[in-house]
Amino acid sequence: MSTTTATFVRLRWRLLRGAVRHGGAEQVGAVISTIASVLAGTGIGVAAAIGGRTSDHPGDLAVIFCSVVLLGILGFGIVAGISQPIDPRVIAAEPLSDRDRALGLLAASAFGPPGLAGITIGVGLTAGMVRGLTSVPVTVAAAVGWLLSMLLLARTATNLLSLFISRFPRLGQVAAGLSGLLFYGLFQFIPAAIGDLEDEQRTRLAGVFAWSPPGQLGRAMHAAADSPASALAHLGAGVAWLPFLAIAFFVSARRLA
Repeated sequence: MSTTTATFVRLRWRLLRGAVRHGGAEQVGAVISTIASVLAGTGIGVAAAIGGRTSDHPGDLAVIFCSVVLLGILGFGIVAGISQPIDPRVIAAEPLSDRDRALGLLAASAFGPPGLAGITIGVGLTAGMVRGLTSVPVTVAAAVGWLLSMLLLARTATNLLSLFISRFPRLGQVAAGLSGLLFYGLFQFIPAAIGDLEDEQRTRLAGVFAWSPPGQLGRAMHAAADSPASALAHLGAGVAWLPFLAIAFFVSARRLA
């Protein structure tokens, strides 16, 4: 980690400590968000580990889990709107290159409480899907690709919505509110709906999700032990969109600054 990137991470935690010391609504928000991150990361990570070890259809589970959680993170990025750990507009005047600024913002998100919760979930998913030492490299690589996808997608969505709100304040706030209601409703319904599916229906659903990049990463995790060549092909398909997500993030962060 470069010195500039490490400085962004330290700044992220100093801002969090400052919010806790400040008191009032700011303190309550910081404490609640941190506790929620810890509980969500631990709970979902443990569930992913146990589910991967005990499920009769771990491949379907991995595909659906990777896809649904990524959609959930995207929804959170949209609902969060202009709320970011470090506002790019505040540091725009600092003598930093676009690259250093963008990487610093990513690192601040990745190593803040929500980012660490995501890493914990990734560790739990990896633990649930590993089947012997030979499967470890591909499974870990797929989990890292999945985490990078979530980070870039959520940050890009937040940047784009921030740009939209800055140019069209009223319309942007309405869009953020409606998006929040939509994603809240969907994620009250989707987990219960998936849980009620029969095995055959769940397999068909996994087959649909498998066409997406996160679904391909789930396939890679499942195939890592028994079919290394197939697992590598799925891994390549699953991470192929990362360069495009990175470009979208860098462009949106530059525009926002």
